[in-house]
Amino acid sequence: MWVSSTNPFSSNSALQFFFILKLIYFALSAVQIRYGYPQFDKHHNRITRRTSSLRVKIFKLYRLIPFLFELRVLLDWICTKTALDLEETFKLEDIYATVYELKCDLLEWYEGVRGEIQSKKDKCTSGTLMFCS
Repeated sequence: MWVSSTNPFSSNSALQFFFILKLIYFALSAVQIRYGYPQFDKHHNRITRRTSSLRVKIFKLYRLIPFLFELRVLLDWICTKTALDLEETFKLEDIYATVYELKCDLLEWYEGVRGEIQSKKDKCTSGTLMFCS
């Protein structure tokens, strides 16, 4: 038998601690299920909901205007309930912006013509620049 009769539950404090911890976990899970999970807005920025060439240009212009991105992040941080501090919020928003720009770049790349032969001029120019750097 896997339960030892010499060390019952009532005298094993470590086992009691983990049992109580598991009970607390189940109680908090029940409360979360009862009242619902918090709403998560996947597209927290209206510009980044969809991708198009106009939206990408607007987004890049928005990122180029000094302190506009920082002010929006600061106001969002002040007005929303969050467990992140300000520095973490800036990092998170910067990650969102970088991923959106990469997504737009990839979609633009996929829309290009496949199998098109690269010109010698383009190959020499980019190859020389890469070799020199």
